[in-house]
Order: sequence, then structure tokens, then C-alpha cells
Amino acid sequence: MRKILIALSLLVLLLTPTAFGKASAPGISREVHCLAENIYHEARGESFKGKLAVAVVTLNRTKKEEYPRSICGVVYQKGQFSWTAKRQKITDWADYTDALLAANMAIENSNILGNFRATHYHNLTVAPAWGLRKVAKIGNHVFYS
Repeated sequence: MRKILIALSLLVLLLTPTAFGKASAPGISREVHCLAENIYHEARGESFKGKLAVAVVTLNRTKKEEYPRSICGVVYQKGQFSWTAKRQKITDWADYTDALLAANMAIENSNILGNFRATHYHNLTVAPAWGLRKVAKIGNHVFYS
């Protein structure tokens, strides 16, 4: 079923090249597109659970005082996600479609990963000194709350 959803989403995206950058394709809200972009750039190559975890972290931040209330606000908040400073583009439709599916699933079910309250994560290649509580390691990312 997931492959069918991905194929259908890919077809829509292929017919609408505006899905690259900040614009969104018809039928895809700007907020869903921002979340999918973040998943694409931050968790491409991760398991689907890893993609969902990145999505949930982004959504969890919208509920915290120190972050913007909107998904796009969180994603594009200065200094939060390195890919936004470089304005990286989407180059792989299949990976974006997978990210789009994860984004939609996370938005529709905020408890998709259970009581996953992480608000931060990093790739295993770095070791920031945040002083936060480690809650999970999923794929190549460590998550904190």
C-alpha cells in the first residue's frame, strides 16, 4: 500500500515542478511541504521510522514557547537546520515522496511514535554539548528532549 501511495504522490509531483523550493504542489499545503522538505534534507537515507522521528521533533517544537508555532516557522528558524542556510534543493523525487508520506502521517497522528517527546537530534557524525536527556538512537541520529 505504501508503494502505491508513493507512486501516486510521485505522479502528482512530477506534474507540478513548483514542489521544489518554498512553493508547494497543488493539494499539498505549505506546512506539509515544509515538513517534508525538512525530513528530506535531514533524514534522507534513514529508515521510515527515522524519517517519522525527524517529523515528530519538528512538530514537537511547534508546541514549545521558544520556537515558532508553525511548521514552516520551525523549519526556517535561523540556525536550526543547516540545510536551510544553504537553500538546498530537492533533487530526488522518490526520496521527497517518501518524506511527504512521513510528513502526512506524522501530522495526522501526533502519537505515531508513542510518547516521543524529543525536540532535538543530531547525526552521529557530530557531538553537540546540549546537556539534554538522550531519549533514542534511530539509524544515524540521536534524539533528545
